[in-house]
Amino acid sequence: MPSKVELSLGIFVGIVAAGLSCRQAPPTSQPPSQPVTGSRPENAGPLWTGPPMSVLLLTIDTLRPDYLSLNGYDRATSPFLDDFLADAFQFSRAITPIARTTPALASLLTGAYPHTTGVRTLTDSLSDEVTSIAEVFREAGYQTVAVVTNNVLKPERRLDRGFDVYDMERDIRTAP
Repeated sequence: MPSKVELSLGIFVGIVAAGLSCRQAPPTSQPPSQPVTGSRPENAGPLWTGPPMSVLLLTIDTLRPDYLSLNGYDRATSPFLDDFLADAFQFSRAITPIARTTPALASLLTGAYPHTTGVRTLTDSLSDEVTSIAEVFREAGYQTVAVVTNNVLKPERRLDRGFDVYDMERDIRTAP
């Protein structure tokens, strides 16, 4: 039986691939100590002064990390992911505040706990009181795209906020 940490990792394997940008200088300011809950002040300095980075946040729902070949599993279960991660940065210790898809993803996208995001169940919608990372990236001039294959994450949950494209690929399963 997997541990709580393994289950938490299984809920969201967060992979941020910034290509060569992982080797660039760090941001010019420290990251915020509190979740982003509004827009930045007009007189705030830039968060990053280097060249624009490509950022990919890949989330995989209910994936057991111990079953991935990149983590030492004895069968080749993840060859494409293995190749991708050869030149990417991955978080090997990720913890979720709740082991349910919608609230966990809302927390991942906002940096806030479920009581702040307003998303505590699979069918709750993201609160207007929080800002998502997609909104921050879009405001900074990035093109933001989400490709979603989990019917629980319908646009009605408002997790699509900040994405220029929210490609909701329907599957044969139904969701509440």
